[in-house]
Parts: sequence; C-alpha cells; structure tokens
Amino acid sequence: EDNDQSLTDEEYFQAGERLALLLCQSGRCRKAKKGLSSLGFTCRLAEDVLDYQSSSERNGPELEEHDESVPCQIIDNFLPEPWLKRLGRALLNPTSNYWTCHNYSIE
Repeated sequence: EDNDQSLTDEEYFQAGERLALLLCQSGRCRKAKKGLSSLGFTCRLAEDVLDYQSSSERNGPELEEHDESVPCQIIDNFLPEPWLKRLGRALLNPTSNYWTCHNYSIE
C-alpha cells in the first residue's frame, strides 16, 4: 500500500487557482498577481467582478435592514429547452461574436 500523500502537479495547480480566486474575492488582487503569473495566467477578470460589494456596502448601513435582495438565485428548469440551446450556441461557441468582439483569447 502506497501512503504517499503528496499532491500531483494538477492538484498544486488547482490549489494555486483557488487561492488566487480567494485572494481576489477578498480584495487582495495584488497579492494574487504573482501567483497567477507563476501559474501561467496573463489576464483575469476585473477586480470589480471578482470582489463585488455586498448590498450593505453599496447602500450604506442605514439601508441594510431594508435590503432583502440576494445577489444570485438558481432556479432549475427556468428557461425553456429551446432557449437554452440557443444560448449555448451563442455563448459556448468559442468563435461567437461575444468572445471575438471583446478580444478574449480563444484557445
């Protein structure tokens, strides 16, 4: 029985990705930059996308008790199947206009 508990290269890479994401989501993008570079990343989503403010930060403490919104909800089977297929063709195709017009690197 092999008791080697060392991480594989893939597991190290995934751990680095997760740490970088956590750093970015907690307002420490500058700390994540070196790690992302060492992992081979050359770009990332904007800081405002990764470290979005909570509703209380946006509205101020006086409005916090009245704001019952949630940033995201998941509702199964919300969109009809034909709509999902159309969205998939439009957004999941790496050559679709969205990706090419916004200069995303397609690999």
